[in-house]
Amino acid sequence: MDKRCHIVQDLLPSYIDVLCSEDSREFVEGHLTSCDGCRRVYNSMKSGEVIEEDDAMERIDAKKPFLKISQFFRAQVKLTRTVFFSAIISLIIGVFLLGNSIMVMNDNNEVLNDLSKVDMEKDMIMDEVFHVLHSTNEAVDPLQKVFKKYGDHLQYLAVFNAESLRGWLSESSAVKKEPTNIYPIEYQKAEVVIDSEGIISNKAEIIPSEYDLGNVVMADDDWVVQYEYKESYEDTIERYHQLTYYGPTLLTIYWPPILFLTIFAILFMLWWILQKHNKRLKDVMG
Repeated sequence: MDKRCHIVQDLLPSYIDVLCSEDSREFVEGHLTSCDGCRRVYNSMKSGEVIEEDDAMERIDAKKPFLKISQFFRAQVKLTRTVFFSAIISLIIGVFLLGNSIMVMNDNNEVLNDLSKVDMEKDMIMDEVFHVLHSTNEAVDPLQKVFKKYGDHLQYLAVFNAESLRGWLSESSAVKKEPTNIYPIEYQKAEVVIDSEGIISNKAEIIPSEYDLGNVVMADDDWVVQYEYKESYEDTIERYHQLTYYGPTLLTIYWPPILFLTIFAILFMLWWILQKHNKRLKDVMG
């Protein structure tokens, strides 16, 4: 009588009373079909015959090591299932967050593309104004046309003689390189100031905007050009500035899905290792 016979005979009372698990029932029935000795014990127990106490104690002692292995195996199977379901949950969350991150990135890119005209307009306005200043002596009418072209966004357009601002230019050399956001030069010093009504004659009445990004200045050797945005356009300027310099980075947007997908990968590898270990343990248990 091998050890499986002892295990089956220990399970027979529970099997007869229909108290054992489905796996145990299948194990007992499979063994009974191939083992005459256990089948005789089963028939005896079912008919109510008394089993010798020595035989019962012997079977209990033989079962103890297998009980420990069986308990370990069941715990291992539960752990494997828990790891598997945790991996699936991590994958689902990771995929959901990845989709959300992609949408956020696309939205940010669309907003930036829409707002990129802010930088483009800076160069375009300055190019057109300097072209007028260097191509004609009667620049007032062409300058008004330039203002009207961008009038939806501009509050004032002013032109200064560079010679009168030499001291200021020496301290603000950045304006000679590119259009620069800087606090407005006093409009009283301008050669001409234009708004939506045309040429402003009383420059002293002009009150500059206090918004730090609301004014743009650029200069060459002869002229300094300054324009100021309308207050209604400042929200657009601010959004562009915030997204460009303080907006979320790729890592900020994508770290949540990366985290959960990494957890999924780790759990999946752990599940695969446990599966192989369980298979070897099952083969050893027969």
